Amino acid sequence: MQNDIDRQVWAKMMGIINAWCLIPLVMSFQTNIRLLFSLSMIAYGLTFLAEYVLSRRYTQFTFSKRHYWYIAMIALWLLFPIYHIFENTSEFYHHEMEKHLAFLLFGVMGFMGAHKRVSLRTAAISCIAMAVIANILVLIAAPWTEIIDSEQPLMVLHETRVRLFSEHMRYNLCENMALLACFYIYDMETRKSRKWIICAAIALIVICMFTSPGRAGVVTMLILLSIRLIAVLWHKSKISAVALPILVITCGAALMISTQKWQEFNRLTQRAIHEEPRIMVWKAASSVIRQHPLGLGASDGLTAYHEAAYQYEPLHYDNIYLSHTHNVWLQYSLYFGIPGFILISMIFFIPPAIVEKKRKRLIIITLIPLFIEALVDVFGNAMPPAMFLLTLWLIVETKTEDKITKQIVK
Repeated sequence: MQNDIDRQVWAKMMGIINAWCLIPLVMSFQTNIRLLFSLSMIAYGLTFLAEYVLSRRYTQFTFSKRHYWYIAMIALWLLFPIYHIFENTSEFYHHEMEKHLAFLLFGVMGFMGAHKRVSLRTAAISCIAMAVIANILVLIAAPWTEIIDSEQPLMVLHETRVRLFSEHMRYNLCENMALLACFYIYDMETRKSRKWIICAAIALIVICMFTSPGRAGVVTMLILLSIRLIAVLWHKSKISAVALPILVITCGAALMISTQKWQEFNRLTQRAIHEEPRIMVWKAASSVIRQHPLGLGASDGLTAYHEAAYQYEPLHYDNIYLSHTHNVWLQYSLYFGIPGFILISMIFFIPPAIVEKKRKRLIIITLIPLFIEALVDVFGNAMPPAMFLLTLWLIVETKTEDKITKQIVK
């Protein structure tokens, strides 16, 4: 009897510690501090396992349709060692295995199921806090005298941001996820004072996004803001619901032009399409995939892709454009062919089918920035696999909390 009481106490303690470990894990995604992420991920995984064993939740296991999602995660990770058996090189194998460990971890955690102290609200608040802290620190640390005198002030600010945190693609993705988190928390809050704090955070995020390089990030932000406006206003005034998003996009374009950010988009008009670096790498990856529809494995696949990429012109672009395919579906088709394409598609598109009804709209709008990022980047570069999987896992596994928004998660 006493042993059972002690076990329950330890299980509760592990659950509380695990809930707190979620905070540094979420906040680590926006930084370049690899040690913080590694320690947070290890601590979160171990405390989660400890709570699962001590609470004996394994006795309550029942197979459901959501487990197919976790099977897809585990299967994708297992393809790395399976294909490696037939590979001729090992240059990229171990690095790719390490980058994709989150698929195995969250696949296993998915079978365990989330305990009652795992909270989407906690993750959302942590995401917002990190975005606000990051933006404030960048503004404080920025060399404003140099920025004022510079012909490219946004680039100077960008260099400060990279030095303190991360490259613009990851930074922009984290800011957009924080924007979604703001919408989620705003709809759950009942106190006006807290709603005003969230509005201030949204304003800071939007302003700072316009100072960050990159096209996908700001376009995604404008899409999210437009969807939000349509959702909020649709039942009040359909004219306003259509007009205001157009106004937001127009003002956003005007702001980009006034801040010289529009130059980021000039590649769409001033350069021939075949000179666009991503078009070049997509063509190179596609040529290898057509020759090997069942894939080559991570190491042989990247080796073959690099050889194909260097045959394309022009070659004056930075080698970062040649290091990976800049597209998630091309990357896994390159590695594992048709099976890889199917599995990564399942990982992206199963969640809306398995999440509870009240959260279907929430998970769909959450997938928008993740999907856009996946079209122009790969896991392990700007988009950490753990961030992608943790976000969707929390929405799928945790219960709906507090006040539920009628606009997004009805």
